[in-house]
Amino acid sequence: MKNLFLTLSMLTLITACGSTGSIVPTGPDLSIDELTAIRIDQLKFTSGTAEASPEAAIYLRCKENDVYMACAGEKQGLSIVSRDGMSIGRLDVPFVAVDNVPAGESCLDVEVVWVEKNSADCPAAIDEDDVIAGVSADSPLLSLNRDGTGTLLRNKIISADGKNFIRFVTGPEDMLDLLDASAPVAEKALVLDQLWFSEPSIPNSGVTFKLMVNDRENTTGLSCEAVFDSSSGVKKTDLIYGGLKVPLTDGTGAPCTVTAGNGGTVVEITLTIKSTGNTTYTTSADSDITLDALVSKTSGRFKFEGDKAYVRFQAVEGM
Repeated sequence: MKNLFLTLSMLTLITACGSTGSIVPTGPDLSIDELTAIRIDQLKFTSGTAEASPEAAIYLRCKENDVYMACAGEKQGLSIVSRDGMSIGRLDVPFVAVDNVPAGESCLDVEVVWVEKNSADCPAAIDEDDVIAGVSADSPLLSLNRDGTGTLLRNKIISADGKNFIRFVTGPEDMLDLLDASAPVAEKALVLDQLWFSEPSIPNSGVTFKLMVNDRENTTGLSCEAVFDSSSGVKKTDLIYGGLKVPLTDGTGAPCTVTAGNGGTVVEITLTIKSTGNTTYTTSADSDITLDALVSKTSGRFKFEGDKAYVRFQAVEGM
């Protein structure tokens, strides 16, 4: 009886702690347990349909036999993808096994399939009502070596049509703090491309963001602002949002443009997040940021004091 009690206690402990939490994917053969140990860090989802708020899902398919092995959908955390064509980083979304995967199935090479779901969500299999939004390119092959390195993890995986991308990691410690910028544009307008903030926690609705870019020395009268809410796709703290395409306007409502006359203006950037209270971030008074620098292809993130938030503006060709 004592031995039985000890055995049951050990089984209870194993169940409580989780038996697959420490699985590290290694190749060349990837089992379902190894594929579901992978997590989504970064994702760009472009559905290609008329849906402004697609129901996004990602499926992992074996290239050698077309078996769908694992998936991630709204239930796993992709409900945060609420605007078509935007990109999000630091997602930490897990995979689960697709329903009715054949026992003992494994993959040598993996294909990533971007799916707009119109049928039952993951872990249900893809249905004829669903729309395939993209499939990973044929080259390079997505696989892992025996030591767990390879093309499947930590690399930017792009769909064959170039409209979608994804990055996989094995845990939060591997997540990247940088998201690739959107492609430069020809228009010399001031447009918000990326946003990240670690405070405050925000609800899914009822939050407003106000971004201001002002002439710090008040010599030119430059004053640009953008006011937006969760319909922009920004719905959660500590995610990197990219491809926002939020234009800044002047006092008349006209787009703020960068010209030869105002490009050298030293600016101050202010971000106010209005929810249950107001949180305001401001760039350092010691940072001599010019309007030209905001849209330069060589510029990156502009951090606010305290390093708890940053913004990035869309680059302009030739700047």
